[in-house]
Amino acid sequence: LFRSASRGVMNIDKSTFINNTAQVSGGAVSNENILNISDSTFTGNTANGVANDIDNTGELSLSGTNILEGGITGNTGITNVKSGTTSAKSLIQKVVNISDGAKLTVNNNLTTGTEENEGVVNNSQNGLELQGGTLTGNITGEGSTDITGNLAIASNSSIAQSMTF
Repeated sequence: LFRSASRGVMNIDKSTFINNTAQVSGGAVSNENILNISDSTFTGNTANGVANDIDNTGELSLSGTNILEGGITGNTGITNVKSGTTSAKSLIQKVVNISDGAKLTVNNNLTTGTEENEGVVNNSQNGLELQGGTLTGNITGEGSTDITGNLAIASNSSIAQSMTF
């Protein structure tokens, strides 16, 4: 539906994306540069027949309350949860940064980079909630992670912060 190419900035504020489809990636939005989203809902969006709201290979910043039922893909992208609460079905990104006071809930699979300087950097107490599925990647930072469902942790993955179960 929307594509942010290699130049410019796209801002999405107080918007709803429902039942959009794409042939390849990003059922509602495909981002290759800079994308800022606040207080928005994504539901029923698909890419190539699979639930997917945003394909992010650039830099995505989230603030306010955001619901991403189809999740975020793009294994070379960076997602910054700057403030508020964001929930996503699944998240596939090279780097995820959670700022102090922000919260990210992932209720299926979380896949991040496993190399040095990749993975989730969670600097918010109770800033990351994993509700089940599979963790592939690393979680570090000064914050804490809540695990509220059955979580499989793939090899080459690590959680280097306090956790509650």
